[in-house]
Amino acid sequence: QLPRQRQFDGIAAPDGRPTDVRITNITDTSFTVSWTNTKPTLASLAWGKSAAVENLLPQSDSILTDVHFFSLRDLSPSTSYFFKINSGGNVYDNNGIAWQVKTGPALSLSANTQVVSGTVRTAGGTPAANAIVYLTTGSMSSLSAKTSSTGNFVIPLSLARSSDVTQAAILPSTSLLQVLVAGGSQGTATAQVLLSGANPIPQITLGQNHD
Repeated sequence: QLPRQRQFDGIAAPDGRPTDVRITNITDTSFTVSWTNTKPTLASLAWGKSAAVENLLPQSDSILTDVHFFSLRDLSPSTSYFFKINSGGNVYDNNGIAWQVKTGPALSLSANTQVVSGTVRTAGGTPAANAIVYLTTGSMSSLSAKTSSTGNFVIPLSLARSSDVTQAAILPSTSLLQVLVAGGSQGTATAQVLLSGANPIPQITLGQNHD
């Protein structure tokens, strides 16, 4: 079974090494890989159906950043994929082997139209652009999204799957959501909110813990 959240390589390094690598948004045809760095870098994702990772997904722009968010799409259901990270011109893997993730089976179109939304601000009160918002709860595989230039984010729960990603997640309104915001050098924030009060979540400020 896939864990709700995959996290690796948590030791910070000054050379552009990726830290806090996470796999989220797993569906039958896609998944997201994200991480932070201790300094701004350019990055790309080498990936494929074998450890040879023969495909390359480049960064969508040429801006140096310490927060990276890559989504692989148009994949095959119930298939294992492998990836390595190119960060700052160096290739990184998971302790000598490529990271691996398996997509889920194809499911019927979800009837869940709920979304989780909100706004993230920096400690100085300005919009926290390009931060990564991670969303977890006990019965759901992790979801994530990046904030916009105005610090806003929207996470559709139509993508929500069970912890093992084999079926749609069942999320009652009393579900307690755990939110983590990774803003790189801008800082981090955490929050807990009931699903019934998550559209929108009260404003999140980096550097603070919200409940």
